[in-house]
Amino acid sequence: MAQDDKKKNAEKTEKPEKAPVKRKKSKKKKKKGMPKALRVCLIMLAVLAVLFAGTVALAMSGVIPANDVEDFLDDFVGEGVEKALDKVLPNDLVDEVFVDKYGDFVDFVVDLLPKPQRVALDGEIVVHFFDVGQGDSMLIMAPQGNVLIDAGPNDCEKDLERYLDDLGITTLHCVIATHPHEDHIGSMDMIFEEFEVKNLIMPNAEVDTDTFTETGDYTRMMAGAAEQGTTVNYAKSGTTFSLGELQFMFLAPNATDYNDLNDWSLVTKVTYGSTSMIITGDAESISEKEIVKKYGSSTLDCDILKSGHHGSSSSSCDEFLDAIDAEIVVISCGAGNKYNHPNTDTMDRYREREMEIYRTDLEGTIVYVSNGAEFTKQP
Repeated sequence: MAQDDKKKNAEKTEKPEKAPVKRKKSKKKKKKGMPKALRVCLIMLAVLAVLFAGTVALAMSGVIPANDVEDFLDDFVGEGVEKALDKVLPNDLVDEVFVDKYGDFVDFVVDLLPKPQRVALDGEIVVHFFDVGQGDSMLIMAPQGNVLIDAGPNDCEKDLERYLDDLGITTLHCVIATHPHEDHIGSMDMIFEEFEVKNLIMPNAEVDTDTFTETGDYTRMMAGAAEQGTTVNYAKSGTTFSLGELQFMFLAPNATDYNDLNDWSLVTKVTYGSTSMIITGDAESISEKEIVKKYGSSTLDCDILKSGHHGSSSSSCDEFLDAIDAEIVVISCGAGNKYNHPNTDTMDRYREREMEIYRTDLEGTIVYVSNGAEFTKQP
């Protein structure tokens, strides 16, 4: 038995051991991560979305003016999103799908925001002689409110609305309609539709022209004023009003039997501190001579003349120019207009007096600022 056991043990000892089987380690498949460009794009979109929401929230509370919000959303957020999308989408697709739709969305958001009224800074007024083509329109921004004089022709509505929107205008303390011709009141209906107008001042002209027809510019202007409940006042020579330190004095009309509607024009002297302007509408030499006779040079002396009747030959007579002694003349007229405004002889009368001449048909909108001591032209 013992020998048998030894043999079995010997056999166990001599039997070679099997080498351990090496198991192949299974390779784990790496999960494919998000493309880097897409990851960057999503991060940028998230950041811009936060900026968008924060900006809109500040605007809703009135901390940031709506116009500044629109600029920010368009220029910064819009460009940022467009660049992000360009990394993962074809450019033409981004332009067609995003750019147009985003612009519409921004317009929608801005329309919902409160638009606090913008006025001039304390201690100054800002005067905008708008480029409205062959017509007249100007805005005076003062610390206590804004005054619009005329609103240009019908075809300038969109441009005029954009000018006023870009300036942050929501309310007009006063609108002066110098006389009811289309090139001065054509866009007044838009003014009453889009802006709050507290007061409307105009001459009490009773003339039968196309302007007074049922669908005419005058009728639409008066309908807009009635719908808003705007106070309507009829002014004449000697009528005055003020807006803080800004003083308005009407120099014309001085009669009630004019044959030409142009001579019904409200001619206005605007005074701020020691600086002043005379705004003439389309008043012609008949009205100008009446003004000189009634007021004299001591009252009429001014810094800036808004050229009468777009610089036509029938306005800016010698007697009037000598009496006002203005250093600067601003002419509002359309490029290549059929009337050939400004007239060569009128321009010569300005040059003879060494007046600085500025024209909207050559320079576009012209802007001056007065600090009460002097007018400074803005670039």
